[in-house]
Amino acid sequence: MAADTATELELAFTRVVRLGREYAGVLDSPYRCLIAKAWVGGGAPVFAEELRVRRARVQAAFQEAAAQIAEQIHRQGGRRPAVPTFATPAAVVSPAPSGFAGMDIPAMQRLIAGLERAGQELRHAGARVGAELRASGLPAAPGHQISGVGVWAHEQVPGLRRRLELIQRDCPGGLTTPVMTGFGLFGGYAPDRHGVGALLDAAATGDVVALQRLVELQRTGADRQLAARVNAWWQSLGAAERQRLLTGAPHLLGRLDGLPAMVRDQANRAYLAQEKQAVTAELARLRQSAQAAEARVKELEGRLRQITAVERALALGGRDGRPPALLLLFDPSGPGKAAISFGNPDRATSIVVSVPGTGTTLEGIDGDAERAAVLWEHAWASAPDAQIASIAWLGYEAPQWGSIFSSDRSPANLGAAEKGAPALASFIDGLRAAHQPATDARLTVIGHSYGSTLTGLAAKLRPHDFADQLIFLGSPGVGARHVSELGVKSVWVGEAPDDPVADLGVYGADPSSTKFGAKNFYVRPASILPYSLKAHSSYWDRGSPSIRNLAFLVNGQYDQLIPFPQLDPTMNPFPILLQQPAGG
Repeated sequence: MAADTATELELAFTRVVRLGREYAGVLDSPYRCLIAKAWVGGGAPVFAEELRVRRARVQAAFQEAAAQIAEQIHRQGGRRPAVPTFATPAAVVSPAPSGFAGMDIPAMQRLIAGLERAGQELRHAGARVGAELRASGLPAAPGHQISGVGVWAHEQVPGLRRRLELIQRDCPGGLTTPVMTGFGLFGGYAPDRHGVGALLDAAATGDVVALQRLVELQRTGADRQLAARVNAWWQSLGAAERQRLLTGAPHLLGRLDGLPAMVRDQANRAYLAQEKQAVTAELARLRQSAQAAEARVKELEGRLRQITAVERALALGGRDGRPPALLLLFDPSGPGKAAISFGNPDRATSIVVSVPGTGTTLEGIDGDAERAAVLWEHAWASAPDAQIASIAWLGYEAPQWGSIFSSDRSPANLGAAEKGAPALASFIDGLRAAHQPATDARLTVIGHSYGSTLTGLAAKLRPHDFADQLIFLGSPGVGARHVSELGVKSVWVGEAPDDPVADLGVYGADPSSTKFGAKNFYVRPASILPYSLKAHSSYWDRGSPSIRNLAFLVNGQYDQLIPFPQLDPTMNPFPILLQQPAGG
């Protein structure tokens, strides 16, 4: 090999190695930053994989360029120099996954700045490597590969920066939720099998059809990320777009899981007022008409009773020390649906959702709301520093005793539970998506009677991602043979000794049995009668061991639970039966 050629090749090899050592790790910082937060979900894991692949591609390209020049030196008769490795470690300590943990906006700013720097430096380095390879009589492909990654990094920056600015607008404290990080920042990388992105884009313009399709998709529970996408979408909207939707489609907006609780309350109250005005006006018109159809009048009277019941339920908030009530769902179609919260779940440290059972109707929603309010009172009394949200959720068509032969609404089969479980799963998705990052929260779902069956089926739709705790009251079965099928670590069962429903076990194993594997908590002593229908609805009695234990469970105060009493075998459990008649 000629001396001049040898020298040029050796110098080229030295320059490429120097470039590799300087720039092969330029993507390390943004990669580490993202990997440390990759568990947030949405599109973040996909973006992290894209970044990992391109980081590896850059390092492999520097390796290949140096190896090609080293081989060229050898072919020319020189001594092949040792090719160093350009792979760099990117180990990080990942945080423990948490459904409500927050995300550091400055970390995302560093990621974007790192990509911007990488875009500049890799395009420059790639051009220089390509030039060295061509001057050495070699293909310039490794240089093009390095430059290509630089172009990719450069292209990511404007969109990421724009989306981060939108996120910062609503997260002035420097924290954003996993939802906003995963979907707000990296949403373009998230899988979208149901075309949600296009529907949300259309909905932002006020497209009512798109909103309706989103509500219908939500009802199926098929897209477990839908609520998260909805939340990120709402946060990205401007004030004018938000107001247009609140004004033009409150009947649909208030039903979208994932929206902030205050937004849902505003939309649903507006819709409630519109419905009341329309129904009242129509009734007045029909009552003045001799040709008014009696069936239509009765239908509207029933609708007005539903609206009045919701108003009564909302009036339970803001008095006797309770927080104002929030209307998280209002749907008067069919039998009607509603969800009412005492306390803002977006800011709560303890959230409890109560799911009622057979016989529940929208006309009686004030009774279910009263139970949720009583539970809030007891939970707050045992933990006055906690931020508690207690929600009564009637988001499904509960079975009715008068519909015993209906496949969808009979308590004798699983039809109503199977139909309602996806709606409950979606509602829980929405609570997680909308929860703000400043606080961590315990999420408990209480299922009463047939509501426990629905709750069990909903938990199975979101294994290990439904709730932190389940509580079943007076349960006829939860659609599972063992607690492990529910995918929730903390599962408790409360059963009044004289509850006629609790031991049926018609929808899976009896959840209070030892074989089922849940933990039982004390409710109250047995009555003198073997069974009582009143016992089935006594779990919320003020001051009772049942409601107090429910409050302790909701707050995670397991050490304060009232224990089962120790029975004295010498005591007669039914003393009245041994009393002698007067004068006997």
